[in-house]
Amino acid sequence: MKRVVTIAVIALYVFFIAGFLYFDNINRIIQLSNLFKYITVVLSFLTAAFLWKDSFDRYDGTLLVIALFLKVIIDIFLVMISSYRNYVIGMALYGVNMSVYFMRYQYKRPKNALVLPFFLIIPLVFCLLSTREWFFLHGDSQRMLIIVTTYYIQAIIAVIVSLIREVRRGRYPATNARLILSSMGFFIISDIIVVLRNWDVFRNYINQPLVGRLIFLFYTPSLALMAFSAYDFSKHKNHKNNLPA
Repeated sequence: MKRVVTIAVIALYVFFIAGFLYFDNINRIIQLSNLFKYITVVLSFLTAAFLWKDSFDRYDGTLLVIALFLKVIIDIFLVMISSYRNYVIGMALYGVNMSVYFMRYQYKRPKNALVLPFFLIIPLVFCLLSTREWFFLHGDSQRMLIIVTTYYIQAIIAVIVSLIREVRRGRYPATNARLILSSMGFFIISDIIVVLRNWDVFRNYINQPLVGRLIFLFYTPSLALMAFSAYDFSKHKNHKNNLPA
């Protein structure tokens, strides 16, 4: 049954990706394109929730479901009601989201996530400096963006370092490790594109519609791979091995 559902979910991902690419290309039904993009986010959460009982580790699977649920909320601000203000709110929530992923890769050591608030020190220093005329940042919106972006960058670096450490320790089965690392790779690429798209320094030098498509071409596979990353694939293998000849 799980195999049938998995194939159906993958088919849905392909359908919605093709859908939002089509509606983006005709440049007339942006709302429907955004809806298709958002559905892929919801689908990732539902997939992880459906597979939760078959997680190779309940601690890992539970935090994955929480993280993907937060992304459902975050993308309301970033996709469905997108604006500069909502982008800042979404990025701030992404910092919280990264905290959950950090806890996921601190195996049964969730208190280690208390280190993340200290990452706010650097962006707050940037904020104070930005009030000086000689500093390069001007405008309240840009100051707020530098705060949440700097915090987010530090948080995602902490997540990546923790993930690599856990993979090297052998905490994740080989298939799960490949899924998580691939997902993180796609996610980092999409995030780099997001920063380039929303930063004033680069905004006027890039093709906005093309960049918007590229973001979700990397972001959606990232979510899809992550949704399956806690599943215990050994159960499927053992089931096959136990079939009568």
